[in-house]
Amino acid sequence: GAAIANAEVIATHVETKQQVTIRSSESGTYSLSALAPGRYQIRVQVPGFAAAVRSIVLDNQQSAKTLPVVLEVGQVV
Repeated sequence: GAAIANAEVIATHVETKQQVTIRSSESGTYSLSALAPGRYQIRVQVPGFAAAVRSIVLDNQQSAKTLPVVLEVGQVV
């Protein structure tokens, strides 16, 4: 599918519940760069699509990790 610009991306640290919210770029990419190590729930949402939720674990050695997300058309956030 095509990349979606301006999607809301919310990273929630599972243990602390601290959240970081950003928007995807015009090309549909996003970067959550200054996250502390730990387990995260990543939620991507945009009106007109069902929200997608993924889990990710970051350790002290990782500066970046790729997490592609596919949104299903037709279900509202």
